[in-house]
Amino acid sequence: FILYGQKRSGKSSVLYHLQKQLINSECFFSFSFSLGSIVESSSNTSFTTSFLYKILSSIEESLDDLEMQSHSVPLFKMCSYEELKQNPSIIFEEILKNFQRNCRTIPSWSTRSLVLLVDEFTYLYKLILEGKVSNDFMKFWKALIEKGVFKAILAGQDTMPKFKLAFANEFGVTQDERL
Repeated sequence: FILYGQKRSGKSSVLYHLQKQLINSECFFSFSFSLGSIVESSSNTSFTTSFLYKILSSIEESLDDLEMQSHSVPLFKMCSYEELKQNPSIIFEEILKNFQRNCRTIPSWSTRSLVLLVDEFTYLYKLILEGKVSNDFMKFWKALIEKGVFKAILAGQDTMPKFKLAFANEFGVTQDERL
């Protein structure tokens, strides 16, 4: 799902409230971050590693928040950034598979879908246009989504239609909503 619109149109607020609704549901486990928080990591390898690390640390933060509210949460084993750098996609997938396995051990978590919310996703398009991130990242993103490990809700600025047009295949299964 893609949410886009002009600056200051309320996209971040919508994501914030949506995450609150999803996390309180017994059908979903949501975690979020803003791409703006990793935009400085703009070389191809470090961007991919930073992106995956940010997903993992967002999962850990959301689980910690739930645990502080006295919710029962599955075990989640985080790795260090240095460990992830060794082989980002393989280590990332292994961590998520282990987490999903641990989710199945807790009845209230066994059927939850993971939902990633990413704000400022159009920053990625700017980095690609500037040559700081390879076009191949979008192929990687598509493969990640196709594995079905999590669902994604992306928010970005009005350049999102151009981004989608440039990567029509990678965004082929998205539903758009303009704010």
